[in-house]
Amino acid sequence: MERRSSLAKDHKGAKTHAVMHVSPALLSAFYLALLLLNAPRVHVSATNDGSWSAVLNYADAERLQFGTQIVFTYGPLGFLASPWYSAHAGRLRLGTDLGLTFLVADGVCLLAWRMPVIWRLAVLGAWILFSPNLHRNAAPHPGVDLLIWQVIFCWGLLCLLESPPGLWSCALVFISLAVFGALAKSNFFAISVPRVLAVAGGLCLRANQKLGAAMVLAFLAGCLGLWMALGQQLSNFGSFLKQALAIAAPYDETMCYSAPPMALVCGGIMALLSLISAAKVPISLFNTSGRRSGWFRGLISAWLAILVFVSWKNGFVRADGYHIEAFVGFIVLLALILLGVQMEAANQSKLAWPLAVAVALCLLAICTLHQAFFPGYVGTGLERPLSLFAENLSIVTRPTSYWQEMAQAEEPIRRGAQLNRLKPLIGKSSLDVFGSQQVLALLNNLDYRPRPVFASYAAYTLPLMRLNERFYFSNQACEFVLFKLDALGHRFPPLEDALLFRDLLLNYEAVGIEHNLLLLKTARTSQPTLTLLKEGTVRFGEQIPLRAYGDTDLWVELALGPTFAGQVRRLSYKASDVRLRIWSGALGGEEAQFEAPSPMLAAGFVASPLLLNTKDVADLYRGTRIVRPSAYAIDLDPRAERWWSDRIHYRIYRIENRLGRCGWVPDP
Repeated sequence: MERRSSLAKDHKGAKTHAVMHVSPALLSAFYLALLLLNAPRVHVSATNDGSWSAVLNYADAERLQFGTQIVFTYGPLGFLASPWYSAHAGRLRLGTDLGLTFLVADGVCLLAWRMPVIWRLAVLGAWILFSPNLHRNAAPHPGVDLLIWQVIFCWGLLCLLESPPGLWSCALVFISLAVFGALAKSNFFAISVPRVLAVAGGLCLRANQKLGAAMVLAFLAGCLGLWMALGQQLSNFGSFLKQALAIAAPYDETMCYSAPPMALVCGGIMALLSLISAAKVPISLFNTSGRRSGWFRGLISAWLAILVFVSWKNGFVRADGYHIEAFVGFIVLLALILLGVQMEAANQSKLAWPLAVAVALCLLAICTLHQAFFPGYVGTGLERPLSLFAENLSIVTRPTSYWQEMAQAEEPIRRGAQLNRLKPLIGKSSLDVFGSQQVLALLNNLDYRPRPVFASYAAYTLPLMRLNERFYFSNQACEFVLFKLDALGHRFPPLEDALLFRDLLLNYEAVGIEHNLLLLKTARTSQPTLTLLKEGTVRFGEQIPLRAYGDTDLWVELALGPTFAGQVRRLSYKASDVRLRIWSGALGGEEAQFEAPSPMLAAGFVASPLLLNTKDVADLYRGTRIVRPSAYAIDLDPRAERWWSDRIHYRIYRIENRLGRCGWVPDP
């Protein structure tokens, strides 16, 4: 009886202690959420990001099926996660942004209130310094990637730290956020599954088997239920997962940017310091003991290590400002929280190393952001949160004015995107867009019918290209195609959606041109016929000569594979860059070099004629100035040769069908 009475008193005391902490934490979260509000400030435009954002909104409005009709890195909730504003679901978007940012701030504050006052202020100060200051290049908010990383980590950790009755509330919030992330973006699905399993497993080891099992079932039921609520067919869910894997697996080879050296070094040190912080978390914090404590420590260590590693990959595979900023904002918060939650029980003599790690992390983060992306970051880092607070407060208190301002901002964009010469030719016929300006079809109110991998730069493997090719040889093919040959970054343009590019040249004729855009109209549905002319192997830098084939239209496939060291590099970081070198008299005797991801080279490309831009394609249709390259070669930086096998297998095919030269392009 005495023991029960003691337990009851402890439980009552813990509950009172929790309530005292929750109230100021919630109040603080309300104000801090205004610093991080994710409401878009930039309207969609004729850019890569603006176009895919517009297509996601269009897909939601038309209830297009993800995994079959739409194959992309985002899911059916992606329209609520893009950095671009659209009038579609404007109120739902603002409500989602408010809810997400509040839950991020609430999770951070609830964890901060478990720490000593000084450390609590340090965590909140670092969070305010970094998160609201990120992603200033394109839009004045940190982007949903950082928010999802932060919010799922914070609430997952709360599930492992919390005791009843607050545990069930934390679990509900955590699962809801995991479901939202899983259906918003495919890589969020990939990280949500291990997070849910890790937290559920941790609860089972804490003798909360029912709650652990309920979390797994709730996650599955939530994903499937919300999937159907969004108008998606249940039978397509498997296709969505399959295509998400197909588009994510080669991402590090096809969509990568090299990080600035300083950012790469600082990021590696930050990841290492975060792993050290994770390893130092005492198991006693999680209310577990006995034989299960060893399993619990292993599970939590693995969970945190996976978080750090995946955030590293997410930040430095496509090492542009957006992704590295998300890595910096997440890693700083993760490490400081892991250090902070153990400080309450730490002795004063043990404060030295956590403080040193925290200072080092903040300095590394400032160095990365200041030198790599934001000159003047230190000077504006404290001013910017204040201006964001006032701006976001205005949006929250006067949402109607916000929507009106964004609607007014759309008008000049819509006027500038009008295709006054091409629209009468298209009329009410179906239209697809080749390239990365799909938003033009939507801004002109055309009958847009996207192929599955609607963005040409995202069709970067043979299976993805075949999805689009099958679409065009079916009864779903569009009568017109708005065409622009513009590659992502400095890629070799014919590599993007290469099978469809070839098929368009075979079966569509050019009927108009405006704003450097060709309008193509279907003329036939002939399957491409290829005849193998030659195959062999070459080494890096060795020419594959084409001069002997004269005016023959050629298709070339190049296969190169990584060494064992290259596979390790790809797993831990990303694949080394590959370049395609071209020799042509039309280039003035100079050699041209382009980025050429290995999966795209293996799928093949139109090698002759040499088509580098829309003008070259227009000249091909007119039958004027057709350029024939004399040779190709695979080029690498000498230091990168150890990552790739030195034998490159090639095949040269003659395209028996006639490419282009089948339609008349009127003068602009």
